[in-house]
Amino acid sequence: MLSFDEDSYKGDGNLVIPEVFDGAAVTAIGDKCFFYGDFILSVKLPSTLLSIGERSFFNCTSLESVEIPDSVTHIGMKAFSECTALREIKLPASLDNLGDRAFLGCTALESINLPEGLKRIEVRAFNNCTALASVTLPSTLEFIGNSAFLGCDALKSITYNGTLDALKKIATTEGAEIILNNSGLVCN
Repeated sequence: MLSFDEDSYKGDGNLVIPEVFDGAAVTAIGDKCFFYGDFILSVKLPSTLLSIGERSFFNCTSLESVEIPDSVTHIGMKAFSECTALREIKLPASLDNLGDRAFLGCTALESINLPEGLKRIEVRAFNNCTALASVTLPSTLEFIGNSAFLGCDALKSITYNGTLDALKKIATTEGAEIILNNSGLVCN
């Protein structure tokens, strides 16, 4: 697991995480690894990576883009929360779980194409992504957490790649429901 010392960093803000660090494969970005790293502009993650820990890039307010390899299966709670400059992120086909509040408050994020293979979108995953205008949900989706898209005021288009019957079978947080109406798909 990789940890980071901001005081020793002397780069230009474009981070490239190596596949091997201290003789071991980098398979996880540790919890809070780049926490409040407001100097980070972009991140390229290694092909050896399997998971991104909780709050790994939390409040990296200058972060505009992240390149996540196809090997990643889990993005942890608040991993990219409050990355207010994050405009684009391509999520890998290997991703099966998107953590609680993973992208909460990413106010510059305009669209997200959730990959086929994704099974769970946890609670408030995209809460207050105020510029988010379009979302594509995969047919493999089994769970959408409560308030997953709450506060996404610009959201105009939600595309679901499965059937209406499959959509009706998607589980939600207890007490929440998926509502399909003239405004689109709502989970509240």
